Amino acid sequence: MNLFASTKQCIAAGLFLVLISTNTDALAADTTVAERLDAELTIRLEGLPVKDALGQLAASTDVKFFTVEKPFDALPYGENTKVSIVLEVATVRMGLEAICNQLAMNFVTDNDGVTVMPSQALLRIERTATWDELDTLAQLRTSHWPDADAIKRIVANRLRFAGIKGDFESNWNKLQSAINPNRESPIDDALTEGCEALDWTWFPMKKQIVVLPKKDQIARQLERIVSVKHYGVPFRNVLEDLARLAGVGIEIQRDANVSIPDARNNENFTLVAEGISVREALMQLMMTAELDHVIEIRDDKVVLVHSDRAGPPARWRRRNDPIVGAVHVPGQDGTFTYDWFIRESDLTLEENIKREMQVKEAIEAMKKDLAKISLPEDE
Repeated sequence: MNLFASTKQCIAAGLFLVLISTNTDALAADTTVAERLDAELTIRLEGLPVKDALGQLAASTDVKFFTVEKPFDALPYGENTKVSIVLEVATVRMGLEAICNQLAMNFVTDNDGVTVMPSQALLRIERTATWDELDTLAQLRTSHWPDADAIKRIVANRLRFAGIKGDFESNWNKLQSAINPNRESPIDDALTEGCEALDWTWFPMKKQIVVLPKKDQIARQLERIVSVKHYGVPFRNVLEDLARLAGVGIEIQRDANVSIPDARNNENFTLVAEGISVREALMQLMMTAELDHVIEIRDDKVVLVHSDRAGPPARWRRRNDPIVGAVHVPGQDGTFTYDWFIRESDLTLEENIKREMQVKEAIEAMKKDLAKISLPEDE
């Protein structure tokens, strides 16, 4: 998404973003992105939606701003979440940092411009963030390690260990010991460094900071609700898309005792689903591909592992557990329907007997109707 916008939009909105540096007007056409971001400004963005605020910054310095896909979905009001920045003597970079600090965003620069994206800590919340959570992330971003008062106020008094053995004191001491004692950086970076060393990770929850094993976080990411639409797409491409949606690598274990032809990666599959978890989509894909695998989390990735726990071979299950019905549920806007297929194993023995009786009755009724139709005689 290109956020480059005209400064006229800002004026029309009654907001102010005024370039005050005389040096900016003299910038040569071949100046770098970094030089343009350091142009001096007086910035007044009050109550402006984040998308528009970034657009105004882009327009002020003639630098293109881009975003990753769906960059604002985790914010309280999406792209309409408002920011207020007032900086009398500043640069475009300072304005960009102020917006990102308020809304837990990050940005990177290259020769093409600036790319804005949500921070990993924001994404790890796995839902729309609350204002308390954004405030917690802002405090972690703008306070520095090793400021003892800030660490106690912002981290130690809010920390909660989930799924990690040991009492609070021992875990807190372990986490601090894993951080470089000579480190000087924002507290969120220090927290990430310590967690990485221990194979943990963290995210804000209301006013708390939750620290948990990385495997548990990956399990949370597999429960992300997604929509997928793949028609006749190679297996490996579908798998890559599910990995992108989950934000974690997904691969198939290669087992000498289990043959998974490389051709399977290039075989085309259709996977269409709305409002399901990544885990459920993976299970549907494995069923479609007739893979007898289970989902396991190993280190920092998801591995599809062949296992007898998957039950009878997928080909056998599909052949011996036929689809016997379907439920059609119209979407809320009426433009599509959900189709939920019912297999024989989804019904009880008694329900299957009744179903077979109904099918027989329907067939007999159809035969009677067909008997009333006369075929045209051959001339």
